[in-house]
Amino acid sequence: LLLLDEPTSGMDGVGIELLGSALQSWKTKGIPILMVEHALEFVASVATRVLVIANGELHLVPEQQRQTSNELMRAILTEL
Repeated sequence: LLLLDEPTSGMDGVGIELLGSALQSWKTKGIPILMVEHALEFVASVATRVLVIANGELHLVPEQQRQTSNELMRAILTEL
């Protein structure tokens, strides 16, 4: 299990692309990854599942609502 806490924080675009490629590679190898991240565009591009904690409750964001960062933000705001 790989745990990541805001891995894109302080990274430039090239670093974020490299991280995204590494995450995709690890995902295909079956390595479970748990990531806490604020960069919604990055989350939308790499996540298999997106969970939001709102008011102490955990909510799964449906796949069709997280294809882009805008859709993901809309889904998150409706949970709050």
